[in-house]
Amino acid sequence: MALLTLFNRVYKSGQYPAAWRKGTIIPILKAGKDPAFMRSYRPIQLTSCLGKLFEKLVKVRMNYWLESEKLLNPKQARFRSLKSTEDQVTRITQIIVDGLNDNTGPQRRGKRTVMALIDFSRAFD
Repeated sequence: MALLTLFNRVYKSGQYPAAWRKGTIIPILKAGKDPAFMRSYRPIQLTSCLGKLFEKLVKVRMNYWLESEKLLNPKQARFRSLKSTEDQVTRITQIIVDGLNDNTGPQRRGKRTVMALIDFSRAFD
């Protein structure tokens, strides 16, 4: 019960404890990289477990509020429960099919369906 009291006090006051904001940075060598160069390391920050737990609880509260108030775009899938990559693949497939099938109407004449894909898979290396 003491943690709940602490977290509620922090949440209501908006005063995030300074100790929760501090962290220790540990350099982790990237696989196959030369340890003699700084760019061969990935910085990892170790922070307060209480701070992480509090942030998780705030995230849960915020997500509940955003979902219940319908403030998120229905097409947004990332970071949402019960949404997945498959939803987006289905959506993109339907857009492509619609673009291929509906090219005769006056609004579509001379228009194309275009898609740009960006791969961020190694963005943090």
